[in-house]
Amino acid sequence: MLYYLFTYLDKKFDIPGAGVFQYISFRAGVAAVSSVYVGDDARDIEAGRRAGTMTVAAGWGYLDGEDSLTWGADCVAATPVALLSVLGLG
Repeated sequence: MLYYLFTYLDKKFDIPGAGVFQYISFRAGVAAVSSVYVGDDARDIEAGRRAGTMTVAAGWGYLDGEDSLTWGADCVAATPVALLSVLGLG
């Protein structure tokens, strides 16, 4: 479901522009400041910060040799399991 949402939004917004996060927050009825964006690229973190969301850098996946610790995210989750802890779910 989310894949299709982002595929649709990719056509409407400059992903990963801040507009897509603001749009999703609006449609979900949630303030951007109450949202969390998990990204696997520095530009994802930048867009999330511009949108006013909390940002989490994923320390796995598409990193293209970059160090996710240098992206300026609010926090870094080294693994998907660690992400659960960051989100208070595990």
